[in-house]
Amino acid sequence: MKKVKRKFNSLTALLLTFLFLTSCSGEEVNNRAFVQLMGLEKVQGIYNVYIQFFNAQGSSTSPDISKSNSSYASGSGTTIYDALSDAETHTGKSLFLGHIKLIILGNGITSPADDLSVFLDGTISPSCPAVYCSSPESIAQTLTEEGIFSADSILKTMDTYVKNGKCIYTDIASIEESIRCYNAAEPLPIIRSDGEKISFSGAVLAGSNGIYGKIPEDEILGLHFLNTNIKSDDNIVISIHHNEKNASVKIIKSSVKKTASIKDGKLKIDADINIKFRITENSDNLSEKRISELLCRNIQDYCVSAFSSSVWSDGCDLFDIAKLIRCDCPAS
Repeated sequence: MKKVKRKFNSLTALLLTFLFLTSCSGEEVNNRAFVQLMGLEKVQGIYNVYIQFFNAQGSSTSPDISKSNSSYASGSGTTIYDALSDAETHTGKSLFLGHIKLIILGNGITSPADDLSVFLDGTISPSCPAVYCSSPESIAQTLTEEGIFSADSILKTMDTYVKNGKCIYTDIASIEESIRCYNAAEPLPIIRSDGEKISFSGAVLAGSNGIYGKIPEDEILGLHFLNTNIKSDDNIVISIHHNEKNASVKIIKSSVKKTASIKDGKLKIDADINIKFRITENSDNLSEKRISELLCRNIQDYCVSAFSSSVWSDGCDLFDIAKLIRCDCPAS
């Protein structure tokens, strides 16, 4: 009987401990504001942060997805964490940044690597996408009418633009590496809001000199071909025009291999792009060979334009040129 009683008491203690821990955990969750996206700008030496956080309509365990489940808050301070602390007082809850899905950089950010590095201690995922908006507050204030997270809706919109070759992903770790390791830069997609819907158009450059320059939307496709591998689940369609005849093709697959060489003191960058495509429309009966030639010419134009805008016009390395030189021309 004694053994049975000891086992019962032990089991009771375990159950009480479990209930205590779950109770504390639930209380902790209710006292936290889970930030979904954050905008950041600097005005006359003062940081402004704009956050969108999860705010369940209904119970925290079963939110009403017919309503917006996001709320907005802002804060200001002489440092980023001072501004976040100020925003925290407006939410009435402790901010949790580990769930941030999007960083929006605004004007006045003169050292993107320094400002983003404060989050690379594990506070925010290094793969968190970063974008640019002249008014990051407008993005944080754009709340979907229904659904759990407004940030999820924004990322789905961004993913659609990326798959169509009109936008490109950049994460905070890539910005840090490009600026600190290679004195290069990364493209920041430009995000806009009309108060209800989000859209993307072109990109700016994030480098050691801050945020500057601009890559038009029609040159973003050049970045895709020069920097990324296009996959079959993407939806990049290119129009072909020749002597008033038209066709369109869908890029099924694309890969690029870049090499660097130096001859007579001149640097040469070669980009070999392999493309697999499917003709989606050809009512004017252009030959497949002609379509292939025109497609290659179009892609070359996209790449040259993107290279010219970033490298020649803005003096910015978006194409891993520094990495290529270290790998292919170590003596230089």
